[in-house]
Amino acid sequence: MASMLFKDCSLQRQLGEEVRIQAHRRVLLESESSLELLQGLLVYLAWYQYHFLPETQQIVQLVQLCVALVHNLGLDQNPDNARRKVDLGPDETESCRRSPRTTDQLRALLGTFCTASWIATKFRTRCAMPHTRYIEQARRILATNPEYPTDHLISFFVQTNELSRRICNTFAYDDLDHTEIRDEFVSTVTVQAFSRELNGLKRSLLPELQQNLALELEFHLIETLISEIALHHDFWERSPTVLAQRHRMLRNLTLSCKSLIDRVIKCSEQEVWYLTFYTYAKICRALSCLSNSAISMLEQQSGGNADNATDITTLLGNPTVVERVVRLSFLGKELQQKFSRMASFISAAHDQIDLMTMFSGMVGAVVATYEAYLKERSSGLYEVPRAMTYEAENNVQSGVSSSESEAGVGVSQDLQTHIHIAPDVFGDVVWSGSLDEPAFSTRI
Repeated sequence: MASMLFKDCSLQRQLGEEVRIQAHRRVLLESESSLELLQGLLVYLAWYQYHFLPETQQIVQLVQLCVALVHNLGLDQNPDNARRKVDLGPDETESCRRSPRTTDQLRALLGTFCTASWIATKFRTRCAMPHTRYIEQARRILATNPEYPTDHLISFFVQTNELSRRICNTFAYDDLDHTEIRDEFVSTVTVQAFSRELNGLKRSLLPELQQNLALELEFHLIETLISEIALHHDFWERSPTVLAQRHRMLRNLTLSCKSLIDRVIKCSEQEVWYLTFYTYAKICRALSCLSNSAISMLEQQSGGNADNATDITTLLGNPTVVERVVRLSFLGKELQQKFSRMASFISAAHDQIDLMTMFSGMVGAVVATYEAYLKERSSGLYEVPRAMTYEAENNVQSGVSSSESEAGVGVSQDLQTHIHIAPDVFGDVVWSGSLDEPAFSTRI
């Protein structure tokens, strides 16, 4: 009920607050561990954007609570593992841990894994619940004997999240300083392997799931994760001006981000109401990657040796050409208008701002800052890559993300300056701060 009352945000937030209070009382004060409680928290988290307020934001803690409930209920343990002789505690011998799993329990286990994986991808951390052989076994059980049409959908979500976690862990996106892949050849081969695996997953889709919006966006997200290495100099030894493969990856990254945003723009208004929190996070990531792609294209021209510069690199040093390729301004304004139209259907108190208006304002702030960056770049006033900061007064400001370049000069030839993804530029800082009920205009 708290998730579906999206057209009355005041009542919805009251019910959402009651969910949090009950979870606190039942889990922490009464030490309750039940499947019902776990299922309720998973539903609450799926549409968490409707309950989001920065002063009470606890999504990471709630995900950890779901993982803890899975452990307490023993849902992550194989009940058929009779060879296990060493118990870790008194609860290990309870009959419920040895009894066959119900399909509801399997769905709760897989739902918790997917939720933990999505949150880890959003916040650039390691997943709180790793993919195990038993999770794979549970996925196959549901896929082989589905009780509901969504059981097949759950199976594919588990597969896409397992793949996304392997991609993030392989490239160490959570800690680039300690990535083990620092060679162009290895990077290229790894990207090709992940791309083949993703294509195989797409081909295995059931006919009834071919047009599923959530899966389409999930595939676009994985494509951005694969191609993101084009933005990070850690994976490349030479100047990007002579790396045709890196240019192709950057192009693929841009295409994937644009496809994700365009798919959301084209979805029906009825579908927009049921977009999950993870979908909003994907949109924010796509905006972040597009902005960083533009920065990368512009900086590659100034960072490379003029004698070795290719025609495409020279063109991509032009802000006008870059915008024609990236199209962040156009897509951002289309996205902003879509959510602004949705806001007219929502009933909200005068002292509260609804989700659609908040998200529209966030997108507008991203577009405005991006356009200001391109304008300064065109006028020659640009010095170093800009990052967005979000202050308490709800003003979007520009900050410096590099100190290696002097005025009027791009990144150095050795390209040691990193072009950061979220949260440094148009990422989690904006996403978290923009939902602090800002007084953004809904028009640029």
